[in-house]
Amino acid sequence: MSASEAASISRACIQYVLAREDDAAALDFSKFRDRILTASLKSDDASVQQLLASPPFFIRTALRTLLASIRMEDGAKLEHALANLNMLLPEIWDSLTDPDKWSVGDAFAELSNDGTKPTAIAGLRKALMRVKGFDYVRENLRSNSFKRAAQAVLNAHHALNNYYNEPEPTRQLAAMGTIIPPPALAECIRAYLSVYLGNSWGHCWDAAATAKQELKKLPANRWEYYFINIFPGQEDILGKLTSSEPCGQWIKLICELKLADIDAPTGSVRKLLDASAHGQERQVMSHAMALLQAFSGARVRA
Repeated sequence: MSASEAASISRACIQYVLAREDDAAALDFSKFRDRILTASLKSDDASVQQLLASPPFFIRTALRTLLASIRMEDGAKLEHALANLNMLLPEIWDSLTDPDKWSVGDAFAELSNDGTKPTAIAGLRKALMRVKGFDYVRENLRSNSFKRAAQAVLNAHHALNNYYNEPEPTRQLAAMGTIIPPPALAECIRAYLSVYLGNSWGHCWDAAATAKQELKKLPANRWEYYFINIFPGQEDILGKLTSSEPCGQWIKLICELKLADIDAPTGSVRKLLDASAHGQERQVMSHAMALLQAFSGARVRA
């Protein structure tokens, strides 16, 4: 897991705990996380049914726990993790965001390239076959190169002295090509939006200018795909939209690129885009908070 992903998950966890008056759900999930590594569960198990009825944050966390264990563990823990992934994945696949689906394909590709854990490779292959998920296994190095470049931008953004360090990796990502491979779209848009939106204290002008130019190049169908399949689960971007300074930047971008004109998004995403197009900062922040709450299940505080 990258540092920026860990920071995003930690932030959401802290917000979730602080937003609740009791921590029963958190305790239940902690016990469930231990069980999926020590026992092979059935789909009608009460704890599995509780997970399936939980907010997407918990489902994503359970999936990442299983994938991390499949990468790292051997013996009984590996067997339990594989059995539980094969049981859970068909139940949650349709509700996963595309980045989460890609994480399963990436785990399979990574272990296949390494070749040292045949049991894990076979178990992941079986799980992907159960959901017809091989479309989410990256077929070439180009996507991975874009992903690494985007991660370098995010690392600079989340590190100290980020305004000084952001321009160079942002330029390097922009220099990789005008067409972003679909498997890397989530990471690249996330990286460009992160430096363009900045934080509560402002943004790096040089990096933001480069990011804006690249975002302007994206065709409408890519933005439609992003807002339907990726945006509702990008906690760090949604979190930025609950702060005034990044929210103002967002409104400028949506208005200039006329992104509210795309037809596809519905629900809170559509309301957020429409509020953005009308310059309604308070409403944009409110809809971003609603999307965060829908994802994490917490009464998120700004």
